Amino acid sequence: MLMPALPVSKASGGWSLIELLISMATIAIILAAAGPNVSAWVNNTHIRSAAESINNGLQMARAEAVRRNTSVSFYLTDSVDNSCALVAGTSNWVVALTSPVGACADATNVLQRHPAADGGGRAVISSPATTITFNGLGRATTGANSICVGLTDVSAGCIAAEPEHQLAVQVTAGGQIKMCSMSRPAGDPQRC
Repeated sequence: MLMPALPVSKASGGWSLIELLISMATIAIILAAAGPNVSAWVNNTHIRSAAESINNGLQMARAEAVRRNTSVSFYLTDSVDNSCALVAGTSNWVVALTSPVGACADATNVLQRHPAADGGGRAVISSPATTITFNGLGRATTGANSICVGLTDVSAGCIAAEPEHQLAVQVTAGGQIKMCSMSRPAGDPQRC
């Protein structure tokens, strides 16, 4: 007696060379198109991180001044160790009761310190002053009214060409602290 032949199926255990090449080419085209957008997103993340850090430091200095009913200052420094000096172009900052020059690690005077490496380390800071002081009422008594944050030269008033946006952290004489952007259109609430 003859047995019927079993059906032979085509083995589908992998990809052909042509399918693999087409898939790789498609992925390469997608990555090439998305590359500039990803780079701009990463750069904007560094800028926002540094601006938020400065904003948080200023908010803390103001809150501590009100809580303690005494003057508390926000300082831009070249480092956060005991060899620190005041410098306007850095994202290192210290909140202290008195000048922290040469003693940024002194826990009795320094309330908070933030090294640039903790986020936003690639950002470039521009400020006309190194110190912003708040009195016991939370009002700004000294210092700049705007700190610009970007990746390149930010001395031109916090305005940058696309795709990287420069941000400003503004402090009014009344003590209001606002993070904003000059590149936003007129009427936008996030515009400076």
